[in-house]
Amino acid sequence: MKKFVTPLIIFVGTTALIGCGAGSKGSYDPKPVAAVTSKKLEAGQESQLLPVKEGNQWVYETTVATQGGNGQQSTNNGILTFEVGKVTPTADGVQFQMNVLNEGERTEQQIWAISKRGIFLISALVKAKPTDAAAQVVKFEPPQPVVIFPLEPGKTTTWTGKGALPGGGGGDNSVGMSTMTQLHTGVQTTDTSLASYQAYVFEQDQKWEIPGFANSDLAKAIKKQEEAAGGSSASNSTLGAAPKTAEEKKLEEDLKQKPGEGRSAVSAYFVPEVGIVRLRQEILLGNLNVVQVLKLKKVTLK
Repeated sequence: MKKFVTPLIIFVGTTALIGCGAGSKGSYDPKPVAAVTSKKLEAGQESQLLPVKEGNQWVYETTVATQGGNGQQSTNNGILTFEVGKVTPTADGVQFQMNVLNEGERTEQQIWAISKRGIFLISALVKAKPTDAAAQVVKFEPPQPVVIFPLEPGKTTTWTGKGALPGGGGGDNSVGMSTMTQLHTGVQTTDTSLASYQAYVFEQDQKWEIPGFANSDLAKAIKKQEEAAGGSSASNSTLGAAPKTAEEKKLEEDLKQKPGEGRSAVSAYFVPEVGIVRLRQEILLGNLNVVQVLKLKKVTLK
């Protein structure tokens, strides 16, 4: 069974690299579907952008397109379901579990919160390293914003913090520091597989460094090589302390830190008293480019 990349975090976002390449905004031509009159939010009603009650469920048709550094491309279609789990009241709102299901199997579990300040990601259940046997709860420090209240079209906000990275980060660690800018662009007619809505649109652009090998790893590798050859590493454990052989130079080149930029661009479309009706995310991990589009197919609100 082929698994699809889910929009971790998600907004994390989970934004607009979509289109012709990095920096371009996503666009599409609305398809003829039944139009639904969407509620216009008044001040103080912002939390209605995402109805939260245990059992609420959103089913999305999803298309995932990938392109590797060798130019090879692939496209897959599938179904993703977002489902609200346990809901816990807080001093100024609620905190709740958001599960992402792929063909009935949970592939992501996140903790979200809604308060007077906005909608935030609190934590995610992820493997901190790709080689880890089991996932663990990773907090976003500070909580990562999905939507900032009050809604101010055209205003850009910036978040910098630590947490799970979109698409697994692309390196040796799925958790790290990143910086994200967010913009509420206003209200836009938005098509989905279910209906056409007047949606509140939010864009995020998140960036982080993809780490390679740290210098400490390089020094350890050279030390191990010298010891295996019967030499002493005491005088050569620090790079540059002695002239490098051709083999050492090659090893240094192979193992030296190779930072690259990871980037996630998300355009999210929210409809009051409905939830997220459409989401488009592009993730760039070095030479790998993944674009995912989610369109609402069915919504069940308790």
